[in-house]
Amino acid sequence: MKTKRMDEIQALRGWAFLGVFLHHAAFYFDWGYVGVSAFFVLSGFFATIRPGGDERIPSPFDSIKKALQKTLRLYPLHIVMLCMITPLVMEGVIYSWQLRPVAKQFLLNVFLLQSWSPDHYDNISFNGVTWFLSTMMFLYIVIPYFAYFVRRHDKRISLLIAIVTMLIQTAACVVYLKKYGIDNINFDWFSYVFPPAHLLDTFVGCVLGKIYLESKDEEQEQRSVKATLYELVLLIATGIFYYWMEQPEENIVMAALKNRTVLYILPACLWIWVFIKQKGYISKALSIKPFKWLGDMSGDLYLVHFVVIQYIWDQLTKHHIRFKTAGRPLLSVSGLAVSVLICIVVKILRDIMKRSRSKV
Repeated sequence: MKTKRMDEIQALRGWAFLGVFLHHAAFYFDWGYVGVSAFFVLSGFFATIRPGGDERIPSPFDSIKKALQKTLRLYPLHIVMLCMITPLVMEGVIYSWQLRPVAKQFLLNVFLLQSWSPDHYDNISFNGVTWFLSTMMFLYIVIPYFAYFVRRHDKRISLLIAIVTMLIQTAACVVYLKKYGIDNINFDWFSYVFPPAHLLDTFVGCVLGKIYLESKDEEQEQRSVKATLYELVLLIATGIFYYWMEQPEENIVMAALKNRTVLYILPACLWIWVFIKQKGYISKALSIKPFKWLGDMSGDLYLVHFVVIQYIWDQLTKHHIRFKTAGRPLLSVSGLAVSVLICIVVKILRDIMKRSRSKV
């Protein structure tokens, strides 16, 4: 059954989080942008394959209500992490060059509105990852409409729309860079942090879900060497692609093409498909329980890890530990361990509160 394979996606979520974590920990290598794209694509994917998906178009009120409910699950943790990171911001440990009216910036972060501002003083996230939560709050509203459209139309129409949107989004990046310059400080905001920039990721995820629903429903096939070789090639190609994407460009068109969103969708989709199909030995090895466990906690880990990293980084710097030697591995191992422990405590507290409410 197809639903049995969805457990493997949790392992992919775990790997996606790990790529983002290593990026923020300044490790020797990472796959952070592919991981972020995978999270967005999966949001559209699951909305489309959900059993008994909406047969009627969702009402705006229902969409907004559900979006707020999903966001509120993580909102208390967001506030706690925001309060924890603010002292480091006030001390100038992070964002020292980008601070202006801190009270205004703080309030924008509280209400998850910072990602909407084009002003680079206002669109910073004190907890550097909460732009993601701000963006998802918006996407939760529109995803039901994407899923409804894709489920009711031929996948070729949806694919055509996705391709045209990719071209339009890239062209918009070209126009932006021509107007503001290739070194514009706000280009990452425009092409990556600004919530509408990720409409494409989620729409492509819906299309992938449609393709999956229409694919042949069969039991798990026996793993083969041929499928394993394909997974190996994909692994190597992803590394080469990621390295190429991170190389600076002086040409405006190439710089626009290498924005943080559009091209990363392709490897994200390919890896989602590999983890669903589980036809090779590499996908099996990557789907072991520890990464499924990380995937289950990925929402909490996403909000916690950046704050933990910044505090450990601050201590390593104060103790003059060089990042060219022991600093990076020490930061990564300790940061991941502390983040996981905090998330375990958060889960225990949530369970206690849930049981308390059920008794009332």
